[in-house]
Amino acid sequence: MLQRLLDKWYTPHAPRSKFEILRGKEDKWYYHLVGGNGEIMYSSELYISREHAERGAHDAQRATIGARIVVID
Repeated sequence: MLQRLLDKWYTPHAPRSKFEILRGKEDKWYYHLVGGNGEIMYSSELYISREHAERGAHDAQRATIGARIVVID
């Protein structure tokens, strides 16, 4: 029963979000978090190298796993 529910709601071919590393002006690097629908959800600060931008994207990815949503009124 549980497996049928999982099969119904989970598909490995569903669009997933991703981090894109890009080169910007003056050879600075940054990353975007792009949603499964192709919309840019977040754009990072500028980094001095591609390696720093990749590290920033990895850090952001790690920091958001299991993150809670908190509404502050």
